[in-house]
Amino acid sequence: MKEKLKNLVAVAVVILLLPYVLTLFISGRDESSITAPKVRNQSQDKSQTESQAGGYGKADGIDMEDRVMHLVAKQIPMTYEDEAIKTQAVIARTEAYKEIEEGKDPSAAAGTEDLEKLWGFENFSENYDRLKTLVQSTAGQVATWQGGLIEASFHAVSAGKTRSAAEALGSDQFPYLASVECPKDLESKQFLEIRTYRPDEILDRLREKYPQMEVTEDDLLSQIQIASADSAEYVNQLQIGNVTMSGEEFRTLFDLNSSCLSFGMTGDEIRITTKGLGHGLGVSQYQANELAKEGKGCQEILAYFYPNIEVKAYDGAK
Repeated sequence: MKEKLKNLVAVAVVILLLPYVLTLFISGRDESSITAPKVRNQSQDKSQTESQAGGYGKADGIDMEDRVMHLVAKQIPMTYEDEAIKTQAVIARTEAYKEIEEGKDPSAAAGTEDLEKLWGFENFSENYDRLKTLVQSTAGQVATWQGGLIEASFHAVSAGKTRSAAEALGSDQFPYLASVECPKDLESKQFLEIRTYRPDEILDRLREKYPQMEVTEDDLLSQIQIASADSAEYVNQLQIGNVTMSGEEFRTLFDLNSSCLSFGMTGDEIRITTKGLGHGLGVSQYQANELAKEGKGCQEILAYFYPNIEVKAYDGAK
């Protein structure tokens, strides 16, 4: 009986202390994965963020700027201009702090081994010192809209202009994700990709994902219709037989570079042509790099892709 009572008391103590323990683990986490925008809650309690002087600090003994440095290293080529890399640092930091505000459990920054593997031993020291300097030059800076952190979306290369979130997502929650011209992206080696598939290859993959799909191999191309596209020419919806899917779903299914796509025939095969690399929302890294070559600074580049945002030192959750 006494043993059971002890066990019950132990369980009760764990339950009472659990919220406190979770707060300790959640507080100050700071790493994120940048993806297409989704609605986020910006009203998390400020106690979730361990904010130090200047609005940035450490979490779990790992400095925020170290985390940002590891993120940026994996997100943008080190061959890019300084101001383009600084732009990416602000983007990565913004998304990292959004993860913290949501109470998510981001992974810690890895050691230098991953960067040595990424850059190669011969380039490690030069790249490391350069990236550390660039990240530190933007320390604490984040992109905000009406006092809250923005959805800092980015992609490698646009299809000639970035997408409007209002069109792509059907939402007016991200007015700073507007469509802007990216003429230099057309010069990128990654701008255009053409693939060909046998009709049976396409059909097999479609039916695996959508077993209810009613299509035939004969004259398959005529059964694939672009139902809608946005002003940047990215496909919003495809109609294939009796199934409707988004352009991004089709892109993922066939591992295509983007959903700015078109169809044609090459002999007996179906040709899929894509423009750009990535989802097309937010900053186009290639165009950002070209703007940097023209002498534009980090804040000018951010303002170009995210109209009317403000770049400032992070001061915690609102």
